[in-house]
Amino acid sequence: KSLEKKSIYDMECMDVIDYDVSIFHTGTYYSKTKFPEQYVSDSFTRMIILNKKGNPQAAILIAKEMTKFLEEKNVHTNYDLIVPVPNHPQSYPKDSRAVSIAKQLGNIMKIEYNPDVLEKLTNIGMKNYSQYFKSKIYRIWRLYKLNPDINIANKKILLVDDVITQGNTIRNCMCELKKGNPESITVICAAKTHSDYKNFCKL
Repeated sequence: KSLEKKSIYDMECMDVIDYDVSIFHTGTYYSKTKFPEQYVSDSFTRMIILNKKGNPQAAILIAKEMTKFLEEKNVHTNYDLIVPVPNHPQSYPKDSRAVSIAKQLGNIMKIEYNPDVLEKLTNIGMKNYSQYFKSKIYRIWRLYKLNPDINIANKKILLVDDVITQGNTIRNCMCELKKGNPESITVICAAKTHSDYKNFCKL
């Protein structure tokens, strides 16, 4: 019964594909398991790693690169609110990963930033699981929750993440943000994982 109830969440999110959303990524992230040499040598990948560990200078440098990218796309002034993909308190430091990048983006772009719009409900370590298994988990479980006390109605949202692989996290967060009736959602990720896996989940 619990599985059936959780599956309803996936059904509620299926219309996200019809929502007004643009998705961008700035650079490439090389995973340690598949690309060990590039993981060590690629400068942008190293910045991502340093930011995960809470290095504030790495967050600033990444945010500058993302701002430059958005300016080149001429979409850097279209937002009312910057929302990061949140960390679970038992996994990474609160002010790291997407949260620290989003904070610096807000400072650089002079746009309101709020790290409390979304909450991560469950800490799931899935590094050793297959991409297929990860997709199933993200489609069945509700991993993020929209804060009902924060009004995002009719706002242009910039959703920020540090790394996108299949798009499962972004899809989950978009499902929640959509409940707040924003005008639009734009997704910007610092990097896309370099992989042979070519199928993103449906957003």
